[in-house]
Amino acid sequence: MKKIWLLMIFLLFIVACETEEPMIIKKDEPINTTIDETVEEANEQEDEQKIIISLADENVQLNLNKIPILAEYLSLAKNKTIAIQQLNLIPLQTSEQTIYLLEFACQNNHCSYLLIDENEKHSSILLADLAKFDDAFFSPDESLLAIKFRRNQDNSLSMGHVTIISLDQWKTVPLMNESEHSHVLHYRSPILSLTWIDDTTISVQTPRIPEFNDEGIQILDSDEGLTTDIIFQIEK
Repeated sequence: MKKIWLLMIFLLFIVACETEEPMIIKKDEPINTTIDETVEEANEQEDEQKIIISLADENVQLNLNKIPILAEYLSLAKNKTIAIQQLNLIPLQTSEQTIYLLEFACQNNHCSYLLIDENEKHSSILLADLAKFDDAFFSPDESLLAIKFRRNQDNSLSMGHVTIISLDQWKTVPLMNESEHSHVLHYRSPILSLTWIDDTTISVQTPRIPEFNDEGIQILDSDEGLTTDIIFQIEK
């Protein structure tokens, strides 16, 4: 898994050198997978670089030429067909566009996640590894996207992390907080909820318990359980 992860990081630098093509070819109606015999041979190589993921109300065709991390993962899979079937595409809808969170390379209910969209100038963004998608929230002006991930521990508590993406700049941006509670990110503490306060400010709620053990879990589940709201600023 470590080798795949290092290879994924390296491939991020390759995307910018490729020709501009869309990552996503979205089709609202089922795609006819029957290929005419007269063009089958000519289109075989091109078709190998495209895969189709079916959602509830649409089929989404992905261009692997623009998603080299995914292409490399599939090329290393023992069974490519099964690996494709296990891909999960999560649509995230704003008032003007749909972007997608691609879940892949799952092991023990933890996966890797890529953010992709239909803009041919955008490359895919690797957001998380060995994590589980929890929820996503757009800022009030829809210029920022907050995605909450978690990692399950041996006990019933899940440690959390929040990633912020600037949709205008198409990149991740840091959360800023200089208080003593700023260490709650990066899967160091459970994250109970998050809320946008305004376009550049977010509130993260965490439990206030002495230890993340069985005793702490009992306190959290009881009436004595307390929480802390931590405010983070995002610089666009």
